[in-house]
Amino acid sequence: MEIEPQVKEEEKTEIEVQAPTHTLTKKRRVIVEPRLKPVSYKASDLKVGNSISRTPAAIINSMQFFTNEDNPLNRRGYKYKPCKPNPELKSTMYSTTDLPPYCVRPSYFDKSSGILLDTNVTSVSNTSGWRSIRSNVGVREGKWYFEFKVLSGNDGTGHVRLGVGRREASLEAPIGCDGYGYGIRDVNGQKVTLSRPKPFMDEGFKTGDVMGVLIDLPSLEDHYKSFEQELKAAENKFNVHGNIVRDQIPIKYKSSLYFEQFEFTPIENMTKLLNPIKVIGERLSSFDEDIQLPKIPGSSLKVYKNGKLMGTMFEELFSFLPIPGNLAQIQNQSFRDCDDGTLGYYPMISVYNQAVVEMNAGPEFALKELPQGVRPLCERYDEHVVEQWYFDLVDEVESQYLDGLEGQ
Repeated sequence: MEIEPQVKEEEKTEIEVQAPTHTLTKKRRVIVEPRLKPVSYKASDLKVGNSISRTPAAIINSMQFFTNEDNPLNRRGYKYKPCKPNPELKSTMYSTTDLPPYCVRPSYFDKSSGILLDTNVTSVSNTSGWRSIRSNVGVREGKWYFEFKVLSGNDGTGHVRLGVGRREASLEAPIGCDGYGYGIRDVNGQKVTLSRPKPFMDEGFKTGDVMGVLIDLPSLEDHYKSFEQELKAAENKFNVHGNIVRDQIPIKYKSSLYFEQFEFTPIENMTKLLNPIKVIGERLSSFDEDIQLPKIPGSSLKVYKNGKLMGTMFEELFSFLPIPGNLAQIQNQSFRDCDDGTLGYYPMISVYNQAVVEMNAGPEFALKELPQGVRPLCERYDEHVVEQWYFDLVDEVESQYLDGLEGQ
């Protein structure tokens, strides 16, 4: 992967930095564009680790559920993840960390404030209305399988929707209310995206059923190749090499440290697909007559019920890459529209009126044997940790480089 420093190129000249054996290629009249710089940490910050707040909220289905109001939630165009001081990183000063349990599970931060978590952080519920939550780890390529067990739902009280969603999917509504999520309804087994239910299963699902999801995404290399011409035409140097650009800044929130980043928000064209109206009183004859959002060639979602394949729920999922058709966010208009490593699809749960769903990332499933080439989602966690560590180092190298230019 190439590192693309945030500098404007001019004529090159060699200068020495730090030691005679190290040289830095500097450009004449270099302009280092404005960037976020962290505030130095205190010695006491090295001794204090992040923790999760647990405030008992309700007993549902004989299970204790809690809220975590003292932790920041992803909303209003921003997202958060735990960080800690790292004396080895001289420029960025902080590195990414995580909170227990250290596995693929429902997220502490990527959820509606109305979502409740159990003590094991595997089951979710709420007290009223539709609320949603994503997992803490997503997928960008490959074949992955995971399951949801309905502990309470579609039995006369609560209801659930299960599936996958992107970063832009609403957490204050059920999966499939927009084009950023793909879900299945418990009542009649309908599939839904863009708020348009369509027949899928002949039967629904309820308390005691285990619903499995197999998501199949091509490699990122093939995914990017599908839109190679669009990327070149966009002339965005931060995207053409498949770079990861993480504009993040450490903040202190209620005595704990977190990285704050811009969150990906809906784009105007997706909103038009959801509400296909050209002008007042005039409807489009079809959803994609004028709007063609990029899709992932060869991608698919398959659904299993109690270990039995029910069929392919969706194919050709909308692309999550920062390519021209996915840009121009309505809310974060100053966002540079580049991949920060979090783009992808995430297991997503929506619950209504005290329904309870348990997420299972494996390795043990109701499905006795995974299809060839399919991996349990639990294996994605270690990859995710390595990715965060790797990009922390990349950010440090780039930041030191820019510090050197600014000091000349």
